[in-house]
Amino acid sequence: MDSSLVLVLQDLQCKYTIALAHFLFKLTRVVGITAVQQAFNPQK
Repeated sequence: MDSSLVLVLQDLQCKYTIALAHFLFKLTRVVGITAVQQAFNPQK
């Protein structure tokens, strides 16, 4: 394996992990807000 290729792969993996973490955080926040709204405003 070429060392520069390893560095590129590690960089991509790092960016992908960060992007995934951001996505999961946003998703969790949206689901949490929705759940709270449902709890306070039950559907009639």
